[in-house]
Amino acid sequence: MALNTHKLNDWIRNHKGFALAFPIAILLLVYFLSTSFNGLKGAIRDEGTTDGYNDSLPDRSNGLEIKDPNTYYKESIKDSLDRSQKKMGLQT
Repeated sequence: MALNTHKLNDWIRNHKGFALAFPIAILLLVYFLSTSFNGLKGAIRDEGTTDGYNDSLPDRSNGLEIKDPNTYYKESIKDSLDRSQKKMGLQT
């Protein structure tokens, strides 16, 4: 057993940088893996979106409740057309 501890001590003396950096690297690896798994846990929850539109951010409350996103798009297109017609003098 004394021979093994002697070899281990010699190896640590010869590879000081690695012997110091390896435990730190393992701790950082465990930390980053645990935080990424905790982040995935929130993303796996199914919010029940049936139409493919998700207006919510994880861990945030909605500032604006969007019932039908297509209505906002159609209204903006209509407003844009109205403005362009007014600009050209083609008001109907």
